[in-house]
Amino acid sequence: MLFFLLSLLFLPLVRVSSDRNVTSNFTSYTESCRNYSIEDVITMNCSHSMLQQFSPLAVVRNSSINEFTASEIVSLDISYNKLENLPDFHHFVHLKRLNLEYNRIYSIPHEAFTSLRSLEEVNLSHNWISQISENAFKNLRTLRKISLDGNYLETLPSSVDMHTVQELYLNDNLIRTVPSELLIFPNLTTLSLANNKISFMQSKALINCYKLENLNLAQNYFHEVPREILQNVASTLIKLNLSSTPIMMIKDGDFANLSAIQEIDLSNTKITIIEENSFWNLPKLVKLYLNDNSELKHLYYGAFRSLPSLSLIHLHNCKLTGLHDLSQELLPSLQHLSLNGNPLLCDCNLIWLQRNRHIVMDREELTCFNISNDKRYQNLDNFEIAEHCSPRIINVPDEVVIMKGERLFLRCDAIGNPEPAILWLDEADGGEFSNGRFLMIERINRDQTGFYRCVAHSEFGLTEAKIFVNVIPNLNLEVLRINSTVAKAIWHGMLPYETSRFHVRLRDNLIELLQDVENYGDEIVTYFQSEIFSDTFELCLMIDATELMCANFDTRDRNNYRLMLMKFSHFAYSIIFIAYIYIFYIAYNLKLKCEQSAENDAIKKVNVTVFAEKEPKFYRSSALAIEILER
Repeated sequence: MLFFLLSLLFLPLVRVSSDRNVTSNFTSYTESCRNYSIEDVITMNCSHSMLQQFSPLAVVRNSSINEFTASEIVSLDISYNKLENLPDFHHFVHLKRLNLEYNRIYSIPHEAFTSLRSLEEVNLSHNWISQISENAFKNLRTLRKISLDGNYLETLPSSVDMHTVQELYLNDNLIRTVPSELLIFPNLTTLSLANNKISFMQSKALINCYKLENLNLAQNYFHEVPREILQNVASTLIKLNLSSTPIMMIKDGDFANLSAIQEIDLSNTKITIIEENSFWNLPKLVKLYLNDNSELKHLYYGAFRSLPSLSLIHLHNCKLTGLHDLSQELLPSLQHLSLNGNPLLCDCNLIWLQRNRHIVMDREELTCFNISNDKRYQNLDNFEIAEHCSPRIINVPDEVVIMKGERLFLRCDAIGNPEPAILWLDEADGGEFSNGRFLMIERINRDQTGFYRCVAHSEFGLTEAKIFVNVIPNLNLEVLRINSTVAKAIWHGMLPYETSRFHVRLRDNLIELLQDVENYGDEIVTYFQSEIFSDTFELCLMIDATELMCANFDTRDRNNYRLMLMKFSHFAYSIIFIAYIYIFYIAYNLKLKCEQSAENDAIKKVNVTVFAEKEPKFYRSSALAIEILER
């Protein structure tokens, strides 16, 4: 018995020569695994072996290595198997790299990797993982890279211990929100959340990621640039990917103060407008990808400012008909510009491209449409462009729908050489509204519905465009409390857009929540947990990134009102109760009087015959007076 116990104790230390047979229980295991050493790094490769379970051996044989133990293995690959649970890694005390991708693991239990004190990288991609225990990565002081791509995660536990992690990959999951308490990773340099369902991130979600350099948010549901998130990592962020998102507009200040940024990818989005100063004061920006934005028709002059290092801009496959001069004055370092696949017009606005052919990528394929003569596309290099041309108004809508009391902001842009001047005129009397590209009416009313004219003119010609402004009544907002915690918000009225892409933003000083709404045609409804907000909060109805209506609520007033209503209710109930008792008392007395009156009437109606010679005797009962006549 003693010998048996001692043999169990020293089993992990037993060394076996390479020609010794392995017990039959592990025959399939050893045959499935290939073991080798490269530069003294011992690797066990069990990938593509159809393993349904992995039973680690303390002793491992290999034809090229005389003998070694599981504790000496540095890299372990068990990918592309059929494991449903994480194996026991007790003997792999010096393991640094673990690959478990493409298995069938569905959860990461409590302290699953605790024995792997030297672990640096773990790959759990393309499993069925939907849950991660809060202590799954506890005490892994050397862990620097975690890959969890292609799983079924909807969120992460709030207290996952990942303080040493530098790279975290969560692509291709089902994550919808990223609360601020999730990302307490002071050493994180790379965070990849591509192809999830994220439409909103808490403003402080990355506030503790002091070293974040690469942020990938591609293929998510962002309707606007998460500018508050970016400001938390403005001094460290180098690479940002927001491609394949439904972002519709790049606004002034979206990328402000990103002092370290070198690459921004905004390709394949829904961008229609890039405002002035959208990309401003980014001293280290080198690459900017704006290609494959099929709704992008115009870049405002001044969208690119103070970008001394920008050398590459991709603008291919957009809807640009022209492009103002981006050469030396604005972008002194520009060396590569792609414009293929745009419906460019052959006029004076492209002459700067002919003069700077060296920066145009694939310029032998770059064409423009000849609007003057044969009405066909021609190669830009071979087309003779005039130095001057008449103004051309671009990117002006035919109609704008706005709610009463909102601020009307219209913009009219025109290109030409020389640069045209712009006026806004009243359609009714021809009077001048405004001189310049912008027209703003602070609080518009319904009487101001009508056409507004934008006129662009220069010494080489004049052109104009009309915009119909339709002022509609405000939406009516009603907030109802369903119970102590759930509230219901309902909007009634005409909408300025025909769309079903509504969502609601609820925000206070600490919390911001973005959620979808239900559209029933004549009303829009959403439900929210009102108790999670502080005393005051803002409720906004939105279409994509556009706010339709916002209202501020003070729950203190509502609580005081409810308290007053409760007190009034108690008082009212007391009054009603007293009134009920009083009415009952009056009714009871009336009943008694009625009964007494009825008795008196009955007595009066009795025919009494009295004989004078006889004296009558009368007897009374409580119910009826009876007259007894004695004859």
